[in-house]
Amino acid sequence: ISAIPAVPHCPALLPEVTSPCSLSPPTGFSPPPGESRLLDAKAAAARRLERRRLLLEHRAIDLASRALAARVDIDATHARCLAVAHDISSTNGKIEDAQRKAEEWDRFYESNRMEMEEFRPSSPQPPSTTFLCDE
Repeated sequence: ISAIPAVPHCPALLPEVTSPCSLSPPTGFSPPPGESRLLDAKAAAARRLERRRLLLEHRAIDLASRALAARVDIDATHARCLAVAHDISSTNGKIEDAQRKAEEWDRFYESNRMEMEEFRPSSPQPPSTTFLCDE
């Protein structure tokens, strides 16, 4: 507080001081007109900066919210992708099982056909009796 000159304690000589948080100048203090305009301009600039800061803060919150929503969508899509991949894998397994069973049945039918041909008499079959009609 060395900026305050040492003045004998006379309350009438000291300007009334407001709290440091107050935006208004201390009472009893009236700067010259040019300086007053400068202070008003600085206060207006400070208010504009504060509005800009609040606007940017609001935008940052909005962007963070959008990013979070996008992340939720990405996670949901990834979960659906995993579920579809699992379904495809399961379906492929079922297809492979069906193909394996079809091959087993093909082998079974082929072996039965071979057995039937072994037991078929080697002599030729009697000719079929077909009647030819003279027209």
